[in-house]
Amino acid sequence: MPPSEETASIGLLAPLKHSTFRSIFLASQLSSLGWLMQRVALSWLMATVSTSDVMVALVQGS
Repeated sequence: MPPSEETASIGLLAPLKHSTFRSIFLASQLSSLGWLMQRVALSWLMATVSTSDVMVALVQGS
């Protein structure tokens, strides 16, 4: 039994049909990616600059 248009529009990706939702969703994903990249870079920098294990742990834990 092939899915009808009505059941297909109720799917997981249905909200992405709305341009406002799609814009906010993509902006949120890009922001999360940037935050992750910043945290990794900061942790890496602290690990190479400081010899103190406590300082590295504090940066990674915050």
